[in-house]
Amino acid sequence: MICPAEKCTGCFACVNICPKNCIQMKEDHFGYVYPEVDQDLCIHCNLCDKVCPSNHPIQANQPMNAYASWVLDQEQRELSTSGGLATLVSKFIIENRGIVFGAAYQDKEIQHIRIDDVKDLDKIRGSKYVHSYLKFAYREIKNYLKQDKKVLFIGTPCQVAGLKSFLGKEESNLYTIDIVCHGVPSQKLLKEELKDFEPYDKVLFRDQNGFNLTVFNKGVIIKSIPSYKSLYYQAFLDSLTYRENCYTCPYANSQRLGDLTLGDFWGLGDLKSEKKDEDKGISLVLVNTEKGTTLLHSVDSKLFLEERSINEAIAGNSQLRHSSKVHKNRDVFLGQYLKIGYRGALEEALEYNSVKNRLKRIISSNSLLMGLIKRIKNS
Repeated sequence: MICPAEKCTGCFACVNICPKNCIQMKEDHFGYVYPEVDQDLCIHCNLCDKVCPSNHPIQANQPMNAYASWVLDQEQRELSTSGGLATLVSKFIIENRGIVFGAAYQDKEIQHIRIDDVKDLDKIRGSKYVHSYLKFAYREIKNYLKQDKKVLFIGTPCQVAGLKSFLGKEESNLYTIDIVCHGVPSQKLLKEELKDFEPYDKVLFRDQNGFNLTVFNKGVIIKSIPSYKSLYYQAFLDSLTYRENCYTCPYANSQRLGDLTLGDFWGLGDLKSEKKDEDKGISLVLVNTEKGTTLLHSVDSKLFLEERSINEAIAGNSQLRHSSKVHKNRDVFLGQYLKIGYRGALEEALEYNSVKNRLKRIISSNSLLMGLIKRIKNS
């Protein structure tokens, strides 16, 4: 291993840096991907070790400002899973002849893709509660920066760390947004959840009606599963199925790597606006660098933007304080998965069929959002 397996974030930096292309990401039994080096091709340059942010941490920044925000365009706000700011910033970059990289469902995988046309922004819109594959996105970004293009990269903090480590220096035309991340399950587990709905070509993890796992094919909804009926979603919310490194995540704190940090503004107090419509989504925006300030001001005329205290933002979001806690039955899930498969292992680990948890799911079906807020506050 390039770094200890329990610290590997699957950021793909080693894959991108290798001059001989002798590193591939391989799935383990549970679908979590780790780098595998072809020793016959390896020239022992040690670039993979040097670029690994788990071996050589990237310097982070303390937030300068915190805001509650949403786009003023109500149609755009309703299409977004939070306040819509990521889409607005992405549109600004593209309209100024820049390139945006974000996570999308493509070629039967969640992967980071390049967007250079505002018509395609819908592909990367919305939260993705799964590990996104970077593939060779870092190399593409480096090439665009060499062409003096503006590039916006949106990803988890560990993916931003991988990109910065790969580039090796501060790039004036690179803008980064890190999302507030609770942890990432493997894509194999997601495919297991959705195998009964094939063929499909798009997956949404949240929609206008809330926390629903919605599957599409050719623009038509095949199935929309409320989170309380989805084993995958319940396991995600209960911190059962994340990568091993997510439980000791060095990025789960107030020190941020992106120029901006985006998430949902949990625990938000009273706002000046009387039309906040919390059910439509309110973004938490942390401004961490001067470039972040510039980026936010470039679109602020199209935003509701109210400055809040950084302490309020941190208090309302556990992932700005500590990593997700390991589920008490994680070992049960991992052991049973190899014996009885996906569904049985999750049902057993989640105690899914107990009377207590049946009642809990019935109650949460009517107040999922409040339940999620309470879970985050208490974590």
